[in-house]
Amino acid sequence: MLEKYLEKINNETKVEDEINILKAELLESKKPSLKEPILYFLESELKNIPSGFSKTSFNELNVIPYIAKRSLLEHLPIQRHPIPYILVRYIENEIPFYFFLFRESGSTETRLVGRKGLPGGHVDGVDAVLDDNNNIRPKETIEIGLYRELLEEVGIPKEEIKNIELVGFIKETEERSVGADHLGLVYLIDVAHKDYKSMEEGIISGAWLRKEEVNPDELESWARLVYENII
Repeated sequence: MLEKYLEKINNETKVEDEINILKAELLESKKPSLKEPILYFLESELKNIPSGFSKTSFNELNVIPYIAKRSLLEHLPIQRHPIPYILVRYIENEIPFYFFLFRESGSTETRLVGRKGLPGGHVDGVDAVLDDNNNIRPKETIEIGLYRELLEEVGIPKEEIKNIELVGFIKETEERSVGADHLGLVYLIDVAHKDYKSMEEGIISGAWLRKEEVNPDELESWARLVYENII
């Protein structure tokens, strides 16, 4: 049934179009959590972000943020939802260690089971930071989502982050790929110790690794781009 809807959804389909609403209702019936509102940008406002990995600065992200149910945004080419994707680093005796997540068989992200990745996730509607005119401030809103994801996935509170830096964007353009719905914002953060672990043991396990301990062939696609361009 989903494929029948997707065949009719194209680059002109808007969030509020009937076919997209029907698709959303079907997705929600299978996964109720998709009813949650998340942040998104219009694809037409992201043309200056190159495909693949780029070291574009946030100042070049000239967008108007919107919020809608995730079910409406999945498989909708007109938009992308931003994903803060977080490289956590701890330096010990001048040797950097990086925190990786390993998705186990209990993970709901079945396409990523057996792969190593990084913390990150969608920016929820409740993360929105508004200016005096009730407009969403994208930079601050995405960072609120980042802090929430770090706390939920790795147990790192904002107060224990020594440094945070946006180091790049990931923009996949392959049609119908999972990444085609997303805009990755890659952040590098430094922490003062490595007494952190995955908060979802049994679903996702965590490990601190040096660069030479990482096998690129075991990484999910975004993590591999980060490995090749940042680590």
